[in-house]
Amino acid sequence: MTDTGRFRFSSTTSKSLKVSAELIELGADPKLLTDNIYYSVNLSDLRFLGYVLSQMEIEENGKISSITLRREILDRYQINIENTEGIVDYSLFLKGVKVGILFKEIAPDKTKVSLRSQNNLDISKIAKAFGGGGHKNAAGCLLRVNLEKAKKIVLGEIKKWI
Repeated sequence: MTDTGRFRFSSTTSKSLKVSAELIELGADPKLLTDNIYYSVNLSDLRFLGYVLSQMEIEENGKISSITLRREILDRYQINIENTEGIVDYSLFLKGVKVGILFKEIAPDKTKVSLRSQNNLDISKIAKAFGGGGHKNAAGCLLRVNLEKAKKIVLGEIKKWI
């Protein structure tokens, strides 16, 4: 369910749907699964998400959307960095956005970058240029530079592709 983005990602195939149907026939409860995965957020996590989304940056006439997670914000909201993976998906919610990016400050000299794209833009090529990898519409990399430098480098490369 999560890998297909609730069956909305291009990774959703007839096989995904058939396997899901088989699981339901065997007794899986789709509502219970959905509730446990998507609708069991605590208040502090929701407030954190609200803050993060309010800081979203838009570039290239709305074609690029980026979200930045600084250590100080994670600490302020007491968020475990491992629990921030899905945030990058919000960067694609805006109409017209072709590339969504999540920059995560892991340490003063280490930044994790998650990339998402829509349509025919193969974002994995950009991730690979920085030693990362992934799929056409979902990829990532780890840069051993500070957050601001990572943003400058990655955004510069993406702007060449759009």
